[in-house]
Amino acid sequence: MKIKLNFSIIIVSIFIGLNLNAQETENKLHEIELSGYVTDKESEISGMSWYDDNLILLPQYPEKKGAIYSLQKKDILAYINKIEENQQPLPLKPKPIPITTQYWGVLDGYEGYEAIVFDSKTGESWLTIEFEPKESSPYSIIVKGQFDKEMTSLNIDTIDYKSFLIQKISSQSKITNMAEEALVFVPAEELNKSQIISIHEANGVESKKSISASIFSKDLQKNSKTEMPKIPFRITDATEIDSNGQFWVINFFYPGDRCLSVLEDGLIKSYSIKKGKSHQKNIFVERLVELQYKNGEISLSNNKPIQLELINDISRNWEGIARLENKGFLLITDKFPKTILAFVSK
Repeated sequence: MKIKLNFSIIIVSIFIGLNLNAQETENKLHEIELSGYVTDKESEISGMSWYDDNLILLPQYPEKKGAIYSLQKKDILAYINKIEENQQPLPLKPKPIPITTQYWGVLDGYEGYEAIVFDSKTGESWLTIEFEPKESSPYSIIVKGQFDKEMTSLNIDTIDYKSFLIQKISSQSKITNMAEEALVFVPAEELNKSQIISIHEANGVESKKSISASIFSKDLQKNSKTEMPKIPFRITDATEIDSNGQFWVINFFYPGDRCLSVLEDGLIKSYSIKKGKSHQKNIFVERLVELQYKNGEISLSNNKPIQLELINDISRNWEGIARLENKGFLLITDKFPKTILAFVSK
């Protein structure tokens, strides 16, 4: 009896082990505690990007304080090192950087800023702003900015409001509160040939045949489009592009987005992946998806999506993402459930 019992235990253990192996790994998030205005829900961070070694945080309504915010990479790395050493680091306080512009809500339906990206060689920046007029379809505009030499202020070039209409991007999904949520700067050896890719928030709407990303020249005068892969749910921000033309986007779903519900999650099928442990228990989705930009086209990369470990019954509204060297990614929420800056390893 004893031998049979041990043999049965071994068989059961192997079976459990096989089931665990069949389950996709979920990456754990490590929160980086912040202090200051950005911790207030009113700050509502909506985008994040690197400028040199400065992590720039973009509030959805920067006019409330007339500023964007900055954290230094060395401080972030030191904080993460202390976490890894089981120490309790002090909160990081983002530094405000004033914005100088003549534009705050000149056009009807102003809904705030959604994305920001930089050319670190020149100090140039590009931002998207969302509009939802009462009597017309939603749209976004993309505007250009410039840091001064000391990085003490960001000037957004407004000239006059009519100039914005040249860079107008109509909402392809026509879904309320869905705008151009992600920007990617594509560097080139000749600076004037660099590009900016603008990505719509809803790219997997089942009723639409296809959604396109907009590709702009640095001066925003030339514009082309390329079809996006059908990625369900929301895309809310993108990382910097690497030397292979690859970048990651935030892809998430929460039950309130009924208009983005799908009968089948196409990425699960495309990559033959299984839901992670916490995703099996929840209806919402939080993951990172890698895309490839090559020869003017955007496609899914060969790397599987990264599933984030969920908090039961709490959907986090991730609005910003940035690479952290080769360690992993930094993510930030807006005000749901609060302002959360987090690190996730690859």
